[in-house]
Amino acid sequence: MRLSAFLLLLATPVSLLIPGALLAEVAVSGAITLNGRPLVDARIVDLQSRSSATTDSGGRFTIAVPASGFYTLRVYTPGGMQSIRREIRPGAFLQIILREEVASEDGFFVLGNRDRTRLSRYSLDKEELRRFPGVYGDSLKAVQSLPGVSPATPVGVSPTANLTSQLKAAGISIGPPYSNSTNGSVVLRGSSARGSRFFLDGFLLPYPFHLGDQASVVNNDFIQGIDVYTGAFPARYGLATGGIVAIRAPDAETITKPSGHFNLAFFLSDAHYEAPLYDSEGVKIYFAGAARKSYPNYVLLQTAPQTIPPNAKFADYADGQFKIGMKTTAHEISLLYAGARDRLRYTQAVAQADKERDAALLSLLNPGSGLNNYNSNTDTRPPVGVDRQFHTGGLRWQLDTGRLSQTVQGQINRFREQFELDFRSPFTGERIFNFEILDNRLEKQAFYELEAEPVKKHLFLRAGSEYRQYDWELSMQNLTESSSANPNTPSFIDTINRLISENRTFRALYDGDRTFYFTSSAFAEAEILYGGFRITPGIRSDYYSLSRDHGSGPRLGVEYLFEQTKTRLLASASRHFAPPGGLEQISFESGNPYLLMEESDHAAGGIEQQIGRSLMIRIEGYHNTYRNLVVEDEWNHRPFSPRTNKRDFVERLDSIIETPLEARPLFYSNEGSGGSHGIELFLIKKAERSSRGFSGWLSFTASWTKRNNHQPRLTEDERTEFNRRTFGKTLFFYHRFGPLQYLQYDDGHEEWLYDNDREELYDLDRTYQASIVMRYGFNANWRLGGHWKYADNVPFTPIVDAERIGGDSGLSTYIPEYSEAYNSARLKPVHQLSVRLDHFDNYEWGYANWFIELINVYGHQNPEKENFNFLYPYVRGFNPEVQYESNYLSSGSRRLPLLNAGLEMRF
Repeated sequence: MRLSAFLLLLATPVSLLIPGALLAEVAVSGAITLNGRPLVDARIVDLQSRSSATTDSGGRFTIAVPASGFYTLRVYTPGGMQSIRREIRPGAFLQIILREEVASEDGFFVLGNRDRTRLSRYSLDKEELRRFPGVYGDSLKAVQSLPGVSPATPVGVSPTANLTSQLKAAGISIGPPYSNSTNGSVVLRGSSARGSRFFLDGFLLPYPFHLGDQASVVNNDFIQGIDVYTGAFPARYGLATGGIVAIRAPDAETITKPSGHFNLAFFLSDAHYEAPLYDSEGVKIYFAGAARKSYPNYVLLQTAPQTIPPNAKFADYADGQFKIGMKTTAHEISLLYAGARDRLRYTQAVAQADKERDAALLSLLNPGSGLNNYNSNTDTRPPVGVDRQFHTGGLRWQLDTGRLSQTVQGQINRFREQFELDFRSPFTGERIFNFEILDNRLEKQAFYELEAEPVKKHLFLRAGSEYRQYDWELSMQNLTESSSANPNTPSFIDTINRLISENRTFRALYDGDRTFYFTSSAFAEAEILYGGFRITPGIRSDYYSLSRDHGSGPRLGVEYLFEQTKTRLLASASRHFAPPGGLEQISFESGNPYLLMEESDHAAGGIEQQIGRSLMIRIEGYHNTYRNLVVEDEWNHRPFSPRTNKRDFVERLDSIIETPLEARPLFYSNEGSGGSHGIELFLIKKAERSSRGFSGWLSFTASWTKRNNHQPRLTEDERTEFNRRTFGKTLFFYHRFGPLQYLQYDDGHEEWLYDNDREELYDLDRTYQASIVMRYGFNANWRLGGHWKYADNVPFTPIVDAERIGGDSGLSTYIPEYSEAYNSARLKPVHQLSVRLDHFDNYEWGYANWFIELINVYGHQNPEKENFNFLYPYVRGFNPEVQYESNYLSSGSRRLPLLNAGLEMRF
């Protein structure tokens, strides 16, 4: 199919929508005051269209309704709820004045949004998230446009478990000599990629984004708003050293009438429906559900394979959520389900193209030799096949009697992931075999929280407890031999036998590795409001069962508002704990089950200024300190440990009887430390009217993040000499004395090692980041939006040369040599511009929204990393070769933007 035909097909998705809640949008701004003062963080809901908004620091809000007319609006405050009947028309301004006592027309009180944290918290409501440019309409992706937030990996396709370091010595991976990070989703202010947590309606999500970072795992219409905490977060959230992203789901207040849609588009299809199932006599039963299926691999491969960029990573994914609940005057019970599945493979078209390219290059480097008789492993890219899925269900009961409320909830979370790895010979770089790893987890949670208001409007108290139980398994399957033509490559059988005998990690995976543990927590927090002050002292205590580690994290937030100038000063400090993030780290068989919890201290201060009715600017500075970070540690051993390996009991029983104790290698330790400091700017312009005017935000972050693994650094000569001195010896005793490490061997030989490590740039450091999000409404029919983002690329250790191996037989393999200056290079910065144009046709029955979206307008190639090809020597600018993101289409030498277009109709 020609490119023009492909683009035409791409631009004509069909959206069929069943009756919805939104008609031709008319939006008005307004302000709410209580006793003459602006009411902050009050929630206002239109009962007919279910549109909602939250007041800002000046009590202002903007809300959209279907059309001009009279509407019943509910205002929820910390003291209760009030219904108001007002006329809404274009250009109007709603001034809502509340009396002292706010009673509910249903005879009960609503506590409302108790958490009013402002420092290091960024909140986006549904209206700000809708039609966000450049993310295919995906609301959660807007999180990455906020200060201090960056993706953990360039594309997010890495498997969850990180086994590369443990298997490197055995030859499974030949990569950089230094690393100070792990796989994960996002980095918040220099945190670990696994150090932050995502919650949907208060329930933990196993992962927030689909593979390839294409979209979130939560359907757009299931997201009512997002709160991002990058600093001191509320004590109810824990077991995180980075931050919290809390996603608000539909509830009894937002679901007011049947609505939904069905969308059939080029890359995906999705459906959404919500409705009150019963609403009478103080009892309301409601339902909301959404489902989505993506299929870019199939569509692109069948329609336009020539447009697929090299190394493109488009994952097929599916996700779904539903929530059903019942609410009475004082009770509410709800059931939530969320699930997702991702499958990632390279396309056949790309694989074939790579094979043809390799053959052509080989003919130049080795005249007369073909690809097949040179090396049978022609695909030099690492395996990337990943099949990931999760299913989570949560049940919640809430009792709300006005100034006292209780919440009890439970969750069951199942996660399953299969991903491919390959074993390459350290002598030739040739693949010996492929295998898959099964990562299987079962997590259970119980949670209780009590909220009270002892002194009305001045003192709020929150306290509760949490218990989480983890059953985690890693195992190997689908072991497949790779044929070899290189005589220097060890045989498959010999390699398997050697690994089972000598490598604990491989043996544990081969036999199946399983670990069980739990965490228990208790927390308490107060909120004191007096004059212009808001003070929030709190504490959270966490217990981790594997190492019996206990941590208590105090926190304190202080805010002061100058009422006349609308200036707010903010400061906070907090301590947080989190257990190690991967089974490969805490495994009884091949990890270190004695690891302590990681720790972090957060300190931040800032100033916020409200300008007029719709403009707010905030500047924050922060300093985070990280301790007890889990790092790879080849020296760490536990002396006098019982030999408990099951395979050894079968195959080496005599040896165990003779020497029942060993100095057991632990592979990991808590010696890592680090810090991050920076300054953030956030400028946001609220929409005065949705039909006309400018709105959006600007964010900028300048940060510096470093890590120190605190490991001895031996030169090549020192390593050679150390190996010579300890050859044939068995380690008997090990101990660490601060920066010194003492090793004693079975023959009495002693060695001392010194921690001469130094701080290096964090693997995921991005010094400068910026985002500009803008929307402009020309009139009631036309709206233009744009999103430009910029980020420094992450640092890496460059390849400076390659060693040739196997030349005597005529079969050459090249092993890369890395610079001794770790993390000293960066690829070019990442940046792109995306725009979206919306046109609204208003009818008596509703509206039609035609839209067109261009992602990466100027076709910029965003570099991800460098790939080294073992078949060729090191040539700067050629091998290693830069790999780019899949954020464009190719047409010959031209790079074209990705196109998303469609029609949305709501009734």
